[in-house]
This record gives sequence, structure tokens and C-alpha cells, in this order.
Amino acid sequence: MKVLHLIQRYPPAVGGSETWCRELCQRLAASGDQVKVLTLDVDEEEEFWIDPPVERCTTRLGRLAWDGRVLVRRYRRSLPVYHLYHSLLKVVLDRWFGMYFYGPHSLEMYGRLLAEVRATDVVYLHTIPYPHNFVGYVAARLCGKPVIITPHFHPGHPYYERRSNYWLLRHCDAVVVISDYERDYLAGRGVDATRIVATGTGLDVDDYRPSDVWRFRTELLAAHGLSEQSRVIVFLGRKLEYKGIATLVEAFKRLPARLDAVLLLAGPSSPWFDEFYRGLSAHDRTRIIDL
Repeated sequence: MKVLHLIQRYPPAVGGSETWCRELCQRLAASGDQVKVLTLDVDEEEEFWIDPPVERCTTRLGRLAWDGRVLVRRYRRSLPVYHLYHSLLKVVLDRWFGMYFYGPHSLEMYGRLLAEVRATDVVYLHTIPYPHNFVGYVAARLCGKPVIITPHFHPGHPYYERRSNYWLLRHCDAVVVISDYERDYLAGRGVDATRIVATGTGLDVDDYRPSDVWRFRTELLAAHGLSEQSRVIVFLGRKLEYKGIATLVEAFKRLPARLDAVLLLAGPSSPWFDEFYRGLSAHDRTRIIDL
């Protein structure tokens, strides 16, 4: 079977849905399917909207690459034109019709999409609310191809809780989710429960099974001048504003000093986080540690 995946980024770009997509693609290819991925030529999410400064351009992505037995095509992302972005995408579609369609976009990919969809058996969409899902859905329906989506839904998030997103989920032939909670949540919002399949996080547990944890902990605490009695709180993920790091830090700062708590922030950084962390006091940075 030929399976065509559409996603906003693909590894080596770091992200949960990106990793999930790659793991799925590798397993499908190993089972004998012909798997192709269409994505954008961006590494960091900030590149959706602007060209990054030269010092942050540390990775060059090829236009066409094989990831094992998975064929990956990367297309140029189209930078937004301000007046079009503000008047049509932000005011008309977002405020009036409640449809998130900011981007990222790739006119180059959209121009090739119908030809790619005609040549495949199944279209697999990833990660709402990004607009490639709607464009891919329309292309699939025009070509009479079945559509599967993994939304990676964020309950309560204003960009996800849109009528347009629920419309898309209700009209896809299958919705693959990563937890029972996500399945029950979407079913409770009107998505046909018989078309929802709950799988898992898509990670190989053996790759993340810890070894010699106590030595690692001892060395980590010693490196930052912390005691064995310290109560360690860990944030693990990309350090982006929408991940709620600022709220977490504010809550942490309200903990009483007698708890001897320390907050470790682990994961890829971002320009927003670099500026945010620099704004913390020297005292705060002794207990709120950037790893």
C-alpha cells in the first residue's frame, strides 16, 4: 500500500508529533508499505514565520532524502505577506469564522499536492490546527482517496478548540489518537467513536529505559550545588512559550523555601526562552536551572 503523510516538520526537527510521525512511518515501511512524507524545509518552529539569524542556522535540510525506507520531500515554506496575513487569515478566517489558517504554508507543496495524492492509496494527516491538514483533506477528497488523521489534540487550547478542527475530525475516515483520554474527549465532542483508534505515544520504551539513575542523579545535583535532600521538579520538552513554562516558573517561585525544591528545565531552547531565562534574577537561577 502507498501511504502519503503530510506534516509541518519532520525529524531531525524536534517535536512530539514529528517523532510520532517518524516512528509510524518507519513501522509502516518495515511492514512493506511504500511511505512518502511531504513536509516543509524548516527545523525550528520560529522558521514558520521568519528566516532565522545566521548563527541559528546549524542544520541544512535536503529537498529529497531517504530516512531508511521512508522517502521525505521537503518544500519551501512561504513567508507570510503581512496585509494578506492580517486581513484575510487573521481577521476574516480566524476572528469571523473561527478557522486557524495562519500557517505555515508552502505554495510549492500545495502546487504538487494533487499529483502526489493521485499517486497514493491513503492520505495521512498529522497535527492540527496547521493548515496543511485542510489542504490535504480537500486534495484527498478531490482524488477520491481515504483520509486518516492523527490530531495530537490539546484539549482546552484556543487554537485547537475550533469548529473547523472538529469538522475536519468528523469528516476524516479514521482518527488515530495517542491515549484513551484523547479518544474519549473527542468522542464527547461529536467525533464518531467507531472511527477513533487509540494507539500510544509511538516511542520504543527500550530506547528510554534508564540505567544507573542514582549515579546520574548524584552527578547532576553535585554539578549544580544541590543536596541529596532537594526536591526535584522537572520540565521536559521544547522550551516554547505556549508550553506554559512562564506559568510553571511563577508557581514554583511561590513554593515555601523550607521545601528545598529545585526546578530543572530540560529540552531544546528557543529565542523566547533565552530571553525569558535571562530575565530571572540571579537568585532564582540558582533554583530554576536551565539544562
